[in-house]
Amino acid sequence: GVILALRISSQITAEQHSRTYDLLCLTPGGRIRTLWAMCTGCLHREDAFGILNSQEAWIVRLGLFVPFIVSSQLLLERLFNLPQGITFIWGIGFVVLYTLDHMQSTVFGCIVGMLSTHSNARMDARLWAFVAFMSFQIGTYVATIVSSLLILPLVYPLFNAVGISVEIGQIGLVAVLFYAVRDQILTRAWRRLLSQTDTQPNELDFLTPS
Repeated sequence: GVILALRISSQITAEQHSRTYDLLCLTPGGRIRTLWAMCTGCLHREDAFGILNSQEAWIVRLGLFVPFIVSSQLLLERLFNLPQGITFIWGIGFVVLYTLDHMQSTVFGCIVGMLSTHSNARMDARLWAFVAFMSFQIGTYVATIVSSLLILPLVYPLFNAVGISVEIGQIGLVAVLFYAVRDQILTRAWRRLLSQTDTQPNELDFLTPS
């Protein structure tokens, strides 16, 4: 995600330095279509989706995922009172969280890349993109953990009342919190992009599949 953000911001910055960006924004599509074209151009030209789903990328993910599962053993025992540690259900939950993280990080990387050249004129666009993306990642992780610690103990009786396994209820609630927090940030970032580019909702017809 951060690589995507840096590549997109670098491409837009290069167009601005060559003084072609403003000219492109004068086309009928305006700023938003210009940014979208540069964004999708970077994705396809650099074969970003191919790299994200390549065998090498999944090997790296697996190499990161396995230590994460192992290190979570002690965390779950202490924070969520799971004496048995990682179980099959929690393993499935981690896969769900990992998949959500993968998709939302890719989307946010693209939005941040397009936002970077409009959000802070005093800071280098690539540095801003890097800081914004890492803040999104770390901030949503911390927010999910803190929210889970505050909310989960309060809903244990509810799980028992409706006949849901506490373990299933725990991982389900964690997944919902994780998705909701990140989705809200993605929505706000997208709205900020529309505001920065003076884009009206009826101008987003190019996003609708034909």
